[in-house]
Amino acid sequence: MWQVDDCERVWAGGDASVLPEVCDVLGAEVMSTTMVAPAWTQEDLLGVFDRSPEAWRVQAERVVRRFAESMRPFTTDDLRDSGLDEPGDGVHNRWGAMMSAMAALHVVRQTGGFPRSRRPEANGRRIAEWIGVTR
Repeated sequence: MWQVDDCERVWAGGDASVLPEVCDVLGAEVMSTTMVAPAWTQEDLLGVFDRSPEAWRVQAERVVRRFAESMRPFTTDDLRDSGLDEPGDGVHNRWGAMMSAMAALHVVRQTGGFPRSRRPEANGRRIAEWIGVTR
């Protein structure tokens, strides 16, 4: 299993608010959000989302906006539970990239909460909690 230091070395993105989503992809548990030298940028993450399968990207944005409008905290587990399927292209960092894109568009922001994932395959790792942005 990845350790948080490994996750930080791989991520090294400078924006601690998205670290838990990146660690979720790697299977690391976040113990801190201390960051190291930047390597990935917000632009990199937006590019990952832009290269997602179009049908999934459209559906994902619609579902995230619906959750954001509720103004209740949610996680990517909630998005999956609502019927949003996996992207289907075998690229595992689509979820974090999607949420980063929605944050960059000022649709959502992180609450600061990191509940444990309910998905059995996540083995209880922590994931970011999100909420809609008021305008």
